[in-house]
Amino acid sequence: MEKTGSIFLSHSQKAFIVVAVLATTFLYSHYQKSLYEGFVNKAPSLILKEMPDFQALDVYSKELITKKTFLSKGKGTLVHFWGTWCAPCEAELPSFLKLAKELGEDDVTVLILAVNDEELAVKKFLKRFGKNRPKNVLFGLDKDGTSLPLYGSVKVPETYLFSNQLRHLDKFVGPQDWEHKSYKDRILRLLNATLAAKKKNVETH
Repeated sequence: MEKTGSIFLSHSQKAFIVVAVLATTFLYSHYQKSLYEGFVNKAPSLILKEMPDFQALDVYSKELITKKTFLSKGKGTLVHFWGTWCAPCEAELPSFLKLAKELGEDDVTVLILAVNDEELAVKKFLKRFGKNRPKNVLFGLDKDGTSLPLYGSVKVPETYLFSNQLRHLDKFVGPQDWEHKSYKDRILRLLNATLAAKKKNVETH
């Protein structure tokens, strides 16, 4: 009777498959690590020099939000672009809100700015986080998304860090794991260094 082939693998074939799986796993984990380090440890090239002159509407107070809202306010400001229509934005917002609340203890203001969105959709989405909104957080709405090109953004989520004199200090592209301690450390390090440099400059003049 003629054999049509065996469904059993030899020891060498099994060993090859195991090695291939391990190598693939190692390469993938190395790739993910490089992406994470790229977001967290390497400051991107900052084309934007200072906060642009933009306009947004406060979702709750109905007051106009502009760059003047944040001038000389606390240590600095984080501007976070998102939208209820953006799945990655929705997934990362809880961790970003947690970070925002913690930064409030260090006198950092946060603007969570919904773009290309509707007020009703934003309010409905934010209801899940309760009524106890952090005092240092503003929820803005840019219905037409006109602020995006002013900041140099083409997609969301993106987050910008500014000093209290509105100088652009850092940018976070894409969704982040905001609960990781390195984010808070990095933000406060940049803000504190800027304040220290400003104080030293004043004292020497």
